[in-house]
Amino acid sequence: MDNSLVSVDNEKLSSDLIPFKPYIRRRSNSLSPSYLYLISLDSAGSRKTMASCLNFVARFFGVDNHINMAWEHLTYESVCAIRTTLINTNSAPSAINLKITAIKQVCKAAFRISLMSADSYEKIKLVERVKGKRVRTQRIITTAEIQQYLKACDDNSFMGLRDAVIFLLMIGCGLRRAEVVKIMIEDINFATCEIIINGKGNKQRKVWMPQLAKEYLDAYIQEIRTMAPGPLILKYAINDEISLQYLKNDMSCCLAPDSVNYILKKRGIALAGLDKFKPHDLRGSYATKQLMSGTPIQTVQKLLGHSDISTTQIYDLSDENEAKNAALTHAII
Repeated sequence: MDNSLVSVDNEKLSSDLIPFKPYIRRRSNSLSPSYLYLISLDSAGSRKTMASCLNFVARFFGVDNHINMAWEHLTYESVCAIRTTLINTNSAPSAINLKITAIKQVCKAAFRISLMSADSYEKIKLVERVKGKRVRTQRIITTAEIQQYLKACDDNSFMGLRDAVIFLLMIGCGLRRAEVVKIMIEDINFATCEIIINGKGNKQRKVWMPQLAKEYLDAYIQEIRTMAPGPLILKYAINDEISLQYLKNDMSCCLAPDSVNYILKKRGIALAGLDKFKPHDLRGSYATKQLMSGTPIQTVQKLLGHSDISTTQIYDLSDENEAKNAALTHAII
């Protein structure tokens, strides 16, 4: 999410769009429309993202937390004011639309529990999405960078081998960070290199490990993990000893998705000296390389677990490459 969005100047908010601000109201979680909306989401990652959007909107109106905001007092005019202010700050259309979606969904929850009138809710639904798009910057992880990362993991430690497996499964199978930490040993067919992934929206899909990932995974299982039931990716203590929770078959030994961020940053940026990259760049690299190698986009869509093929299309650089070649080949100066 664009960090610049947290610095919106409330003074730019036109007083004629917001005639009053009756938005602060303390309430229990059970009566908060925003709370009810967030718990309806299946993915922990989605809940975190949308909670951030709702907290932004709450702070926009001077409320410290989305739980403390009386969302039922929002109006068509006030939602338009948020939209206009964000447009004036040159925020990305996708970021603005995500906030508008969050607002509409919370208002829907408020309507369902009879806190907001049907008339108010229907008017807020009419607030239009912002048109436009931004140039997407693709960070493609190269083969040389993969080798550099694996070299940084080769420190003769259990954690190093585990961190290599995390990296190779993400870039070799196109996994999200939340997906790789949820893999159970029972989800893997070692004979066929097949893994059942539990993805966003409680949807399962199959992926297949490339040979290099399989080799590292076999070493990880043989030297550290064993075939005991439970999570594939384990926590380790600072002294490189296996988690006691795992020895007790306790599910709290699972890594958190945020820990994947730390691991990739430590291994890839601090130790391997790679240019800055995000966990999702591994998934994007997988998708782009599949498309560049000729894999049909419908197949890549299935492998990534995308419901809408337009989401997969953002990783297709063929049009951009053609435009680049045309511009350089037929340059007029």
